[in-house]
Amino acid sequence: MDNQFKPTHSGTPPEALVDVRVQLIKSIWGFATAMLGISIPLVGLTRSPWLPVCVLLAAAAGTAAVCLSKIGTSQTSNSLEATQEQLRQMEERLSHVETISRFERSLHERDTVSGQEETYSQSPEGTRSSPRPSTPISY
Repeated sequence: MDNQFKPTHSGTPPEALVDVRVQLIKSIWGFATAMLGISIPLVGLTRSPWLPVCVLLAAAAGTAAVCLSKIGTSQTSNSLEATQEQLRQMEERLSHVETISRFERSLHERDTVSGQEETYSQSPEGTRSSPRPSTPISY
């Protein structure tokens, strides 16, 4: 029982979901077979074998394109995992920025409510001295 796959929500095994190329090639040749079934009887009427040959060449070109592409390979899944990790990191950074923004807003509101928007300087003894003027005093 350990070697049996656990069905996904669609009932297909996980291996079939990993490599999409096999499914694409299967559908290409399925359509090509149907087109050959239509085009071969037409050869008798047209007396030209080019239609089935074109169907075969098109299916072969489609198969080559799918095989040479990186669809469904481990590189694609690795890049997907890397993208998901980057998204998670960006969401975490955004939550940190939101937390800092809320904290600064609450500090500003607290200072506004208490009327102490001016900056106080600390004296060496740790007691507060008078507020600093916002513009330099000129004599």
